[in-house]
Amino acid sequence: MSKLIVFATVSVSVFAFVIISLSTHSYAAGSTVTPRQNQVVSELQSKRCERIGTFIDNRIQSYNENKDRHILNHQRVLEKISTLITNLKAKGLDVTKLSSDFEILNAMTKSFALKYTNFIGQLTEAKQLGCGESEGAFKAKMTESRASLKLAREEAQSIWNYINTVIRKDLNDLRTEANKLNSTDNI
Repeated sequence: MSKLIVFATVSVSVFAFVIISLSTHSYAAGSTVTPRQNQVVSELQSKRCERIGTFIDNRIQSYNENKDRHILNHQRVLEKISTLITNLKAKGLDVTKLSSDFEILNAMTKSFALKYTNFIGQLTEAKQLGCGESEGAFKAKMTESRASLKLAREEAQSIWNYINTVIRKDLNDLRTEANKLNSTDNI
């Protein structure tokens, strides 16, 4: 009987050892990547890169339209101010302050256009980096482009703040001066 117990114990131990060995071996064999798996991963990465490229193209187009709209609005404001300067000068008003403000606004508008163009250029450079090949460089370029966008947006905000605070004040002062001139002419 003891021989039977020893034989059973040894048999179970050997069986357990064989099962554990086979399962470990099949796990290790399963961790190797097959050519089919490589192909699937490559296809998924290719589709992902294509989606990212399309997304960035759409964003670039949107940002270009945004830039053009901003610049057009700034040019309209500059044209109106230029016309006002001409008309007010013809009425005999002193427009030197408004003229200097016009020059500052014109420089701010050019600075905005340059910053926004720089941002779009950085976004385009990020898109051209090899997808999946230069993950760190892509992230760095995207971070850099976001910082440039922030600067461009701050410049746009400063332009509108300048128009609403400085130029409007000068226009109101000129309006008051013109009203005084008109009231003295009527006397």
